[in-house]
Amino acid sequence: MSDLKIKNITIQHFRGITKELRVDFHKKNVVCSHLIYGENGSGKSSVIDAIELCLLGSINLKGILSSSVSYENLDVDSEITVELTDGSKKVARLKYETNDYGNRKLVNESTRLIQFGKAPFILRRSDILTFWATEAIQRLKIFLGFDNTSLKSEKSQKQLSLEKIYNTITSKRAENLKSLCTFFQLDNDMVLKVDDFFSEYKKKYNATYFTNFKKYPRNILPLVKECQNLELEIKKVKKEIGACKNNSIDGRRLSPLRKRLREISTNVTNDFFELSSRTDHIEQIFLDIGVQSEISLLITVKLKNGLSLNPQYVFSEANQDLLALLIYLEFTYDSSQFGQSKVLVLDDVFQSIDASFRYRIMVFILEKFMGWQIIMTTHDRLWKEQLQQLFQRKGHVLLLSEMKQWSLAEGPILVNSTNMFDDKLKRDLTSGNVVDICSSAGFLLEYICENLSAILSTSIHRKKGDRYTIGDLWPGIYKECKKTACTDVFKKVEDLLYLRNLVGCHFNEWSMSLSQSEAEDFGKAVLDLYSVVYDSKKAKWIESTNDLTISKEIVEVGNVDLK
Repeated sequence: MSDLKIKNITIQHFRGITKELRVDFHKKNVVCSHLIYGENGSGKSSVIDAIELCLLGSINLKGILSSSVSYENLDVDSEITVELTDGSKKVARLKYETNDYGNRKLVNESTRLIQFGKAPFILRRSDILTFWATEAIQRLKIFLGFDNTSLKSEKSQKQLSLEKIYNTITSKRAENLKSLCTFFQLDNDMVLKVDDFFSEYKKKYNATYFTNFKKYPRNILPLVKECQNLELEIKKVKKEIGACKNNSIDGRRLSPLRKRLREISTNVTNDFFELSSRTDHIEQIFLDIGVQSEISLLITVKLKNGLSLNPQYVFSEANQDLLALLIYLEFTYDSSQFGQSKVLVLDDVFQSIDASFRYRIMVFILEKFMGWQIIMTTHDRLWKEQLQQLFQRKGHVLLLSEMKQWSLAEGPILVNSTNMFDDKLKRDLTSGNVVDICSSAGFLLEYICENLSAILSTSIHRKKGDRYTIGDLWPGIYKECKKTACTDVFKKVEDLLYLRNLVGCHFNEWSMSLSQSEAEDFGKAVLDLYSVVYDSKKAKWIESTNDLTISKEIVEVGNVDLK
């Protein structure tokens, strides 16, 4: 299995990224998940497209390559470099080349990296739409092209025969055009098709060929007509060859892909019932692979009244999005056992999903893809705030960047934002007021309590809904930790805990009289606690109370510069 993650990416002259843009996916040598926030059109998707081009060798959007070289200067090559956690670097380039006829052609010098090529690990809103827009009889094509899904069989006899015919008639056309160019003294290198011949003729003689053809030898007109007929035949044969290529999928070689999809279908169904609402009328969801054709993927919803229907007749748009997303996610997750790197990229996938619904889906993703590097983009500020807290609560180390101030001349500006509760508290201790400090300290303490209560298996009094607060969690944690080497650290938080409720959550006359120094004492006490239970350099929590030792960081944290 592969454990490659993305350490950083450097993008130059790619789409709206006019100059050089570097995005780091690590902090203190720890590879992190990353959330990129920015308004629509700020350049977020350009970063995702760059990752896809560099690691997969292409971008899975129709026509995207034609607009991928920098908007500012088409003569400058696009270059993308991804540094991976094993120290290797993958480079992709796009450039325009001009042929002898002055025509510009985009050349893609990018190749696929096998560790990232076994699953569609980059998901966009357009992928969800494409899934349902693709007819069931061809839907399996979505997953073709990834390693060990086995693509095409050897060329069929029909295709070989057609290719032989194609070569014969193109050679005959070239021979005829050469004879015509010799007779009319035209540049043969400029004439590849009959239309080219007519164009060159008009340039040289300032007239159309058909106005003068009567004065030429009798064999010339049949030669031109034969070329025209050959071109029609060439188009027909090319179309037939294309059809052969599309239909030359070997069922035996597709069997591993079908088997994998059948195996994940149970997980997809279970996930759907877990996450979706209003499923009381549904008995089962079936993924039928290879029934209608070799590459068919038919999804059927069986209702409790016995009817079996297409999901689009049963589910809301949100539930359809959920079902397609789960199929992609389960396929990608399953691919890790075949060597797929544990990286998942979600490019504004949730933009049309109801807020409460997307929250549940994201909780599912963070729990299922624990240990994966998750890269996300969003333009929704409220969703950004929710995601920050979700990543923290689920134990994912998260970096946050913001795209802003895009211009054609300079491209986007990427700003690193505060995303860790401890970073925000340190910032508030330096420049914040009493309420800000106590509120930030409360958030960090709540985050600590949620993790420690699970790690130490502390006793908690159950209550309806199982939504616990610091008041529910802290007593059990303090009981377990007050007799350790860090007893003073825990006791200081215990003594100052009242400040969190006094100021952090409520406005009252007592909060107005709280001094700045009292708030700072509470904030620094929580930071001291965080430093002994969480190793930020290794991004690792303690495993038991035996791991509790006084951290060197306490000296630094306890002396935060408050100028």
